Amino acid sequence: MLEKIEFVGKQGRFDKSVVVKTGESASKPHNAYYTVVVEKDYRIFLRSTMGTVEEVKLPVLSKVMYLLYLNHLEGISFKNLIDYRDELWHYYCAISVRDPKPSSIDAMVDPTNNSVNEKVSRIKRAIADMIGESSSAMYAISGEKGGVRRIRIQPSQLEWNASIYKE
Repeated sequence: MLEKIEFVGKQGRFDKSVVVKTGESASKPHNAYYTVVVEKDYRIFLRSTMGTVEEVKLPVLSKVMYLLYLNHLEGISFKNLIDYRDELWHYYCAISVRDPKPSSIDAMVDPTNNSVNEKVSRIKRAIADMIGESSSAMYAISGEKGGVRRIRIQPSQLEWNASIYKE
């Protein structure tokens, strides 16, 4: 018997995390834990403890932002992103199939520009679409406005197979 079904968004998707049978959850359980895997080509996957593996599909600049925060699990304040411009540029050049534009990175690190918020929102949406809204919080970038933002996974939940950026 279904307890609750929630209709999500204009696209007519159902959030799998809220379709719940009595005593059990839908295809992607609320209590599943994931390891974030960054492959050598910087593709990002979520591997569940149940053995499923799914790629986190993100636009290039959102992926660049996610890679930065995965490499800095201690967190970074949006106002300090300018200090990480070279690292963002490194990831952008490594994964972009087109000519990278420095202005795109400049917009992400500019505290007066909304670009960083757009990237973070896309990351949150992509992860929530994969594993459900309630499970996605610890795998997305989060934090208080004006404070440090971070991905709330433990280092043991990150498998980084790509080259790590060094200044």
